[in-house]
Amino acid sequence: MTRHIRQSGTHNLRRPRAGEPVVEKHRYNSFYATDLAMILRGLGGETVVPTGMTSECCVLGTAAGASERGFRSPVIAAAASARPDRRR
Repeated sequence: MTRHIRQSGTHNLRRPRAGEPVVEKHRYNSFYATDLAMILRGLGGETVVPTGMTSECCVLGTAAGASERGFRSPVIAAAASARPDRRR
């Protein structure tokens, strides 16, 4: 979650629940300079399914970051989108 999203009027389904960890990302890869891998391992996580609006950027960056840290990370086309000029 980025600071911009956290401060905007997000839909209630996207807001963290009480006590739920919030990871503020700093780059395209959500694992870069965050505690995300440590949090997921502490929860017993083995698979990361990144979703989002920019497949060519944040989704693939996070998938690669997850894989580099030993998580399974499938990219599901229906869970991500890309700019029309970057779709294949």
